[in-house]
Amino acid sequence: NIRPSNTEPYLRFLAEAKGADLLAQKVAKVKELLKEFE
Repeated sequence: NIRPSNTEPYLRFLAEAKGADLLAQKVAKVKELLKEFE
């Protein structure tokens, strides 16, 4: 789930996974996708 914060100038990101390794992969993918907006 990715959405803008309603109260702060931040983007909120919530991820769930069955294990720490899969979660790390998901977070890395989102970070990579967001790099173009920096």
